[in-house]
Amino acid sequence: MAERTISSGILFGVVIIILMFGGLYYMLSAPTTLNGGLIESSSMSYTKTVNVTLYANALGWDYGIKGDTVNPTINVTAGTRIIFTVIEDDTAPHTLTIADSSKESSTHLTLITTSQLTTTIGHTVVASYIFDKVGPWTYWCEIHPTTMFGTINVLPAAKTSAQVNSNSQLNPGQIGISHNTVNSLNSIFQDLLDSSGALVA
Repeated sequence: MAERTISSGILFGVVIIILMFGGLYYMLSAPTTLNGGLIESSSMSYTKTVNVTLYANALGWDYGIKGDTVNPTINVTAGTRIIFTVIEDDTAPHTLTIADSSKESSTHLTLITTSQLTTTIGHTVVASYIFDKVGPWTYWCEIHPTTMFGTINVLPAAKTSAQVNSNSQLNPGQIGISHNTVNSLNSIFQDLLDSSGALVA
């Protein structure tokens, strides 16, 4: 009876070890696909470039970085090329994956894979994408999707001049808004975006 208990314990231990190594292998190799549905943007045109640095930590993007918020929201205008600089902040594997929706999606693009970003603290990888579709986007790590996720708000490009429809019965002056006021408001909004590159909340 004692022999049966010992051999059952050994068998159980072997199964646990196999499962642990299998899980580790999956974590290090599974999410290496570059394209899950989104089109790579290398052939698209863009109007501006902004730089965004993210620290990859299993507890959240930028977790523990003094002065920054965890999983920051990134605000850009349509047609902006974001250059992501991702820095390994712990020893876990990570991806940088994006989707053109307000949540993680099967239609996505992995910009940085686990094989590109090593588990060495301080290792840095750079990738870029051109955000041309207006609306909320999501960025996340496929290994840690519940803790490492954030939003990219792609806003309509600001118009620099007022457009008046000649067929319209009313114009801005008739409703108490001058063309100069409209132009000034548009310019202020554009200046805010241009001066910061990207508004990060």
